Amino acid sequence: MRRAARALITCEPWPGDDATPVDIAELALLRLLWLQRETHRAARWRQSEAVALLARASAEACLIGLYWLHGEDEAVRMRGHNAKSFRCLFTPITSEDLITPGLIDSVAATVGSPAELPTLREMAEVIAEKSGQRFATDIYGRVFVPLSTLSAHTTGWALLRHVDSKEKLENTPTPTWTRCSALAAVDACTGGLAVAIAVRTVTPEARFVDYAEAHMSRTIAPVAVMGGIAAIRSLRWSKVPHTLRSFAALRRYYDSGEAARDPLPERKARTEQALDELLQVLGDNTGPQRQLVLEHFTELTAQLAAEETVHEPE
Repeated sequence: MRRAARALITCEPWPGDDATPVDIAELALLRLLWLQRETHRAARWRQSEAVALLARASAEACLIGLYWLHGEDEAVRMRGHNAKSFRCLFTPITSEDLITPGLIDSVAATVGSPAELPTLREMAEVIAEKSGQRFATDIYGRVFVPLSTLSAHTTGWALLRHVDSKEKLENTPTPTWTRCSALAAVDACTGGLAVAIAVRTVTPEARFVDYAEAHMSRTIAPVAVMGGIAAIRSLRWSKVPHTLRSFAALRRYYDSGEAARDPLPERKARTEQALDELLQVLGDNTGPQRQLVLEHFTELTAQLAAEETVHEPE
């Protein structure tokens, strides 16, 4: 698959200012292939935090590549963004004698006028709208956002990964993901971008579609993994029967169509109650993982019922 994906990249020599959206997407695929290789290498050395950060970078590269294929032709805007980045990179080394702020501005002006690109969330929404598929929004919501919150940025959630369920400090943070899920996500991103480029360049894409779908089906969201780790550590077997009955009732609620007919707040309340009972089985866990998992899956489950209502055949 990697050889076939590499063969899709035909923008050499690089056309510079004449680059088309397809050229930019191919360059993103080239970076994604490199990130894929580095992620697998880090996984072999069991570098879990590096794997998570590389997976986040891969999700970003995938979404940006897809955006240039499905969004507007904004190559001029890309050059403007490069001009802004140039200023940010070189402003700290300015001096009054040699590299003046005016010189930095003059060089940046040759690159383009300063401009902003859409946020990654906006890009994902544009891709989903233009393609009619949820792949981009799934990658953004299930992979990029949790990894940004839990690994890439020093948020409160990231800091609390160093606190265990008994309020003791841990030198090594709680893992955000399994290596298998991280690798599956990176492989899915690579295959997904390859599919889009193959379609745009009229290249047979069946092998890329199968590859992307197979790996996407193996991708488990980081919050689910953290919840699973908590479950293994503190499972309360005495409460399992009651929890199973609650989940059976919740499943009947959704399967019967009653959930789809109820307003979203009612649906979320009933879902949250069942999920809360499940988390109680995990013991006296009041740490960050509990609330994060509860909020994430309550919203996800309730929204899925809403989407099924929208797409229900007449």
